[in-house]
Amino acid sequence: MAGKSVVSTKILPKVKFRVAPLDDYFSELHRFLNPDANHYDWSGGVLKKYPGLKDKLQSVTDVKEREKIEQGFFEEVEREELPKMEIAREEFQKAWDKIGDDLMRALSEILEIDWGENDRKITATLTLNPIMPRFPEQRMFRVFYGADAEHAIDTVIHESLHFLYFEKWSLIFPEIKADKTGKDNPAWKLSEIVTGVIPNDPRIQFIFKHEFHTYREFQNTNIDGKPLVSHIQRLYDEREDFADFLRKAWEFVKLHEKEIP
Repeated sequence: MAGKSVVSTKILPKVKFRVAPLDDYFSELHRFLNPDANHYDWSGGVLKKYPGLKDKLQSVTDVKEREKIEQGFFEEVEREELPKMEIAREEFQKAWDKIGDDLMRALSEILEIDWGENDRKITATLTLNPIMPRFPEQRMFRVFYGADAEHAIDTVIHESLHFLYFEKWSLIFPEIKADKTGKDNPAWKLSEIVTGVIPNDPRIQFIFKHEFHTYREFQNTNIDGKPLVSHIQRLYDEREDFADFLRKAWEFVKLHEKEIP
């Protein structure tokens, strides 16, 4: 049974979409296409969207040469796609503005914490990258321009949830950093696993009917014969309040740390 909301929601973040120039995020694209050992290999997600780039890089192993090929390829794509990116920005903004305040209020109520002063403006930048990193300190994240409006809203909820979640987490576990991305951080893994649970709360679904999932690495993991996400969902459904859920979910993740990829 969930506890009653204790938040005032005096501040509701305003999300603004903008088109980012390639120079702002090319280094991110390059990193995703050439991941290090501590990060998940999501290069296939980029190459699936750009099979022409996959062909160009297929036999190239030198990192500098790969970077040069990637840069030229995406400069050409940007020139061709810039008008579509602006159209997508307008569509995403219009779709979000219809329900954004209600969704931000719901997230605050669910996590039982107010939005802060640094949350007043959240920036969603459209890019050519189908892998969409976030920058919590700047309250900014990327959105793939090729998504439809529904999946753009999915991204906004996913990332905005992270911003508020990290604030709530720091109040309960001030000594543990949950926003440090990487395979070696179980607290970060939990922050991603819950994105397949919390947005499916009825308070979100009443406003925006949509099925949310976590990353496939976690979605496809079983523990004790049951999906990992179902274990976390059970803890969420049985919570006394959100803090109770976080503590029990964290204990579960620590107990099964070696089983979670």
